[in-house]
Amino acid sequence: MKKLTITKLVCAVCFVFFAMSGFAQMTFTGTTGPVPPAGTAGTSTFTANVAGIGTIGAGGATLDNVTIASLTHTFDGDLDISIIAPSGETVLLSGGNGGSLNNYIGTVFANGGNPCIESGSPPYTGTWEPEGDNMVFIREGDCTMNNIFATEFDGVDADGTWALEVIDNLFLDLGFMNEWSITLTAAAAGGLACELDCPDPVIVASTDPFSDCSGFVEIPQPLHTSGCDLSTLTNDYNGTTDASDVYPFGTTLVTYSMIDEATNLLSD
Repeated sequence: MKKLTITKLVCAVCFVFFAMSGFAQMTFTGTTGPVPPAGTAGTSTFTANVAGIGTIGAGGATLDNVTIASLTHTFDGDLDISIIAPSGETVLLSGGNGGSLNNYIGTVFANGGNPCIESGSPPYTGTWEPEGDNMVFIREGDCTMNNIFATEFDGVDADGTWALEVIDNLFLDLGFMNEWSITLTAAAAGGLACELDCPDPVIVASTDPFSDCSGFVEIPQPLHTSGCDLSTLTNDYNGTTDASDVYPFGTTLVTYSMIDEATNLLSD
């Protein structure tokens, strides 16, 4: 008489990863134009329309960086460059830096960018800490506040029109904003983040001498975090929510996948 042992391991190996629209990083490209808008002194305002982010500091939403891919100008020291939130909060990115040298090319302003933009020189290629002063008339910050974006924009609704303001303070020189963007990470949508809790391995033994190739195994469904917003739950063996089925002799690994209402994908 043969003894058949069908071993069914459910979630013997755990894989937890996020394909997140809940915490998606998104980049929004801004408008372009001359600096200053007319003549050789004045204020140019370039805008970027942001949507789908939520409130900064709530649920994981952040302003990650402001990138000036290309701003050409014949005297960088004339320029004060600031980022302005839809509700008016203002952070100075760079104020009067660069002297008679030219351009901002591939310049990324980011929290913890280090070093301070003041320590660099045109065309400021690389990642820099914003100068950081938010006073409209001082235009000098010295990078004294770390994580300035998180601090100054905390509680700001990021959805709306952001402005990159470039003030050309002196006459004679001029330039052009060719390309810039703002990158933010969206707040998590839905309730609690979901987690899967799979059942223990299931072992089925059979003494049927004629059933040496397969057998039916009843599999409990995995549990998910209480309070999270479950959208779908499937397994990769039969494509349904219930993995109970006929399994071949030996060991079978089944992976459950769950998608919550924030479209976070969990596999276990």
